[in-house]
Amino acid sequence: MTKAIVALIIVLFTKNWRAYAAGETAGFDEATAESLIEGGYAVEYDADAQANAKKTKAVAPAPRQPAAKAKKQTKAPEVAKPPVTDPEVPASEDEDPQDDDENPLPEDETPPVEPEEEKP
Repeated sequence: MTKAIVALIIVLFTKNWRAYAAGETAGFDEATAESLIEGGYAVEYDADAQANAKKTKAVAPAPRQPAAKAKKQTKAPEVAKPPVTDPEVPASEDEDPQDDDENPLPEDETPPVEPEEEKP
């Protein structure tokens, strides 16, 4: 019994596919590798090109620094302002019921309550 030798094509994943994450490499048979490449999930891995790319990277790019945050300015609490009145304009009748002489406000006087007599 002889086993067939299958040539593997190494691919570099550009997108996540099944258990593989973008950036990982794996070997597949020709049909699977071609379908991954055509589907946009991977590109054919070139070991020589990857080795040359690693050699040319002399300095890694600096990590991004967060943008400086502006200091928050606290607003003074808003204070309710009294209404502006014009001394030349008479006040309306609805504004102050205390000034109405015809209907004075009742005072808080209640007549005394006499106790009820007990019935035999």
